[in-house]
Amino acid sequence: MKVACILLSRKSKNSTEVRLLDFAEACLRLSPQIALREPDTIFIEIGKCESLYLEISFQSRVQVLLGRFELEGELAFSHDIPSSLALARYRVKEVDDLPIESLQWFGDPFGIDPIGRKSIFKMIESFKKLGILNISQFKLIPSSQMPSRFGALGLYCRQLVEHSSLIPWPHWKVPDKYSERLELLPSESCLEIDPLLFKSKEMLDR
Repeated sequence: MKVACILLSRKSKNSTEVRLLDFAEACLRLSPQIALREPDTIFIEIGKCESLYLEISFQSRVQVLLGRFELEGELAFSHDIPSSLALARYRVKEVDDLPIESLQWFGDPFGIDPIGRKSIFKMIESFKKLGILNISQFKLIPSSQMPSRFGALGLYCRQLVEHSSLIPWPHWKVPDKYSERLELLPSESCLEIDPLLFKSKEMLDR
């Protein structure tokens, strides 16, 4: 598996919350396997598309799409969702260069477990007190010691950092869209909003 993470910038002219779904739909031309982390992150599985385009051409296509939607974003590649997200967040190329705080993105990459995140932050503080400040130092701790010293959560984060455990890919599907058209006869002039709303009531109710 090869994952591209596109982290939309909050400095963009347009609201990332509003444009995320539209931008994700446009990314379907790059790969059919997409996952979202609202409000600003898109994950694209591109491992099966390597015969169609190279990584450099993928980057160029993403930049074109960002420009078309008047958005800015950070792009990172890795073997799974958590590490690609962490690399995009901290703008580094290698997992070993990530700060120890990046474990929060490994333990809860989709931001759906607030209780688990609190446990992760406590674990991060414990690592910092021990002088473990980055992922390369974190990986020096023997895996056999992780459960007894930091519990199952520490071992789980270690497995994710080393790509020995993968989280399920939450497939994203484009929401269904419906359109209605109201045609007015030349004799049905609506010069004000009230007559137009009256004419549109049946369509709006449906």
